[in-house]
Amino acid sequence: MDQVNRAQGEAIRKRLRAINESRAQKRKGLSQPHKRLRSLADHVPHDSGRKIFLKFLSGIMFHY
Repeated sequence: MDQVNRAQGEAIRKRLRAINESRAQKRKGLSQPHKRLRSLADHVPHDSGRKIFLKFLSGIMFHY
C-alpha cells in the first residue's frame, strides 16, 4: 500500500511539474510581444504619442 501511495505521489508531482513548465513557456511567449512593442515605442518622441502608439499596436497585435 505504501508503494502505491508513493507512486501516486510521484505521478502527481510529475504532472504538476509539467503544468508549471507549460505555464512558464506561456509566460515567456507572452512577454515577447510586449518587448517588441516597447522597443517600437521608444522611437516615438512624445509621451502622449507613445501611449497612443502602444494602444494602436497592441490593438493590431492582439486583435487576431
